[in-house]
Amino acid sequence: MSSATNAFEDLGYFCVDNLPLTMISTFSRLLIPNAEEVIAIERAALVINIRERHFLSEFPNELQKIEKKLSPFVLFFEASDEVLQRRFSETRRPHPTDTGKGLLAAIRAEKKAMRKIRETADLIIDTSEHTVHTLRHLLVQRFGHDKEGAPLHVSIFSFGHKHGSPRQADLLFDVRHLPNPYFEKGLRELPGTHKKVVGFLDEQFEVQETVRRFTDLLEYLLLSTGVRGSHI
Repeated sequence: MSSATNAFEDLGYFCVDNLPLTMISTFSRLLIPNAEEVIAIERAALVINIRERHFLSEFPNELQKIEKKLSPFVLFFEASDEVLQRRFSETRRPHPTDTGKGLLAAIRAEKKAMRKIRETADLIIDTSEHTVHTLRHLLVQRFGHDKEGAPLHVSIFSFGHKHGSPRQADLLFDVRHLPNPYFEKGLRELPGTHKKVVGFLDEQFEVQETVRRFTDLLEYLLLSTGVRGSHI
């Protein structure tokens, strides 16, 4: 669910994780502009799961209350028994409905209990075959501002190896094979953005070839994966 929440946050939604069911009606008021609250929340995504004590019994009633004021969209996530077993085993987290009969029994009991809730969903997404990236791409395409989804953002920055590698980088390219302006007379004291330094690098065949090859690689990776909000 954290992956889905992150995707909605990047799309500009106000996200609330594990909101108590009894607070939904109160929270919905923030989505309705009025004289006292001129600025209202335009879009919100609320995450509620079976761990909420009154979820199964009260959700239909709470949903009906909201429908009198707004047009809520219910998104239901599910996965196969095998995938859910693997995910719980990997995270080593106990299943919220496990009564001592084993993980598989708990998963099946949860699905049975959630059957009526599932029927209220406007969209059901089976995440069994999805990775973090493909699920994000699906949500961006479905709930983005337009059919193209959120705009693609790529951050490119340089760094010095002596200062350590940047932690936020998804891809790291070592360009120490290129001519270094630091060893050129008259360029050592100049910053990397100086026109003389830029001109020197632009004249180097190795630099031109490296930029071309890196550009081709990045275009291929970004277009083939559809990743949004990448930092390079």
